[in-house]
Amino acid sequence: MFKLFGVLLIINALVATAWWTLGENPHKSWAFGVCLAAMFAGAFLILQDRATEITIKGVGTIKSAAEQATTDAKAIAELRDRMQAQSATVDLVAQQATGAANLAQELSQKTNAAESKLHEVDEALTSARRELEEIDKITEFTRIVVAAQNGDREAFDRLGHYASEQSDLSRLAADAYVGICSTYGGVIEPGFLNLSSPSDLESLARDKVREFYVSLPSIYHAHAVHIIWKREDIPKDDRLEFLASVLQSDPSLTATLYAGKFLAADTGLKWEPSVLTPLGTQRGLAQRQGGDGVCAKSPPPRLSAFLLLLGYAVADALKVLEDPS
Repeated sequence: MFKLFGVLLIINALVATAWWTLGENPHKSWAFGVCLAAMFAGAFLILQDRATEITIKGVGTIKSAAEQATTDAKAIAELRDRMQAQSATVDLVAQQATGAANLAQELSQKTNAAESKLHEVDEALTSARRELEEIDKITEFTRIVVAAQNGDREAFDRLGHYASEQSDLSRLAADAYVGICSTYGGVIEPGFLNLSSPSDLESLARDKVREFYVSLPSIYHAHAVHIIWKREDIPKDDRLEFLASVLQSDPSLTATLYAGKFLAADTGLKWEPSVLTPLGTQRGLAQRQGGDGVCAKSPPPRLSAFLLLLGYAVADALKVLEDPS
């Protein structure tokens, strides 16, 4: 349709121009210009599918609708492609953000697991370090004992220091110390190491004696037993209870033997220092509630003495049964 309209436009322009110029009409030059413009317009309508634009000097440039539509379509396509690319970029960024969040969560879980493992390893190392320190301590103590037994005076002094302090090794150190003294100087007389300040125990209040005795290193328990047994200001029954408690649970073998010796002498019974088991089985010796004597929380004094006498009698009977002669 546009082509037909273009042909008609050209024909009419030629006919009108011829008529205008052949007649006695003014402005013939303008008629030629209008004719020429009409012819170009008709040609554009005819060739619009092929021509993209027509430029008329002094008039302007005419672009075909198809070309303009094509150009617009390209622009729209480019815009669409750009939007699709941006959408893909946004999707990719979102996926990466989701992946990063998942990765961060996974890393957090792994970090927590690693921290837990590190805590366990740290506890294991701390425990191993404590055990190694304990082994080193025992090894050093053993080395000191061996050196002291072989005549090393410095080691002997250090062993005495071990014996005088409150520690897990003080009792072993005290026994080794006394043994070395016996080896180099003969049997110790009276058989124990004296307290550096015996007057503290000799003048201490009755209700504080037991507490003070327990606080002493076991190396001095035998001497303390001697001092407490000789204190006439403490009732005899309380002192017997004290001896019974020493026989029952004291960590010092020397103190235990002296307590048994004093108890046997006071009751007039036959007794050997090696027979301690019957005395240690009297579980009623530490059950009384209250009391202000040397041996608090013990049964009544006369009952204690009776139980002790019964223990000695059982011990003597056992010895007779074992040795009929």
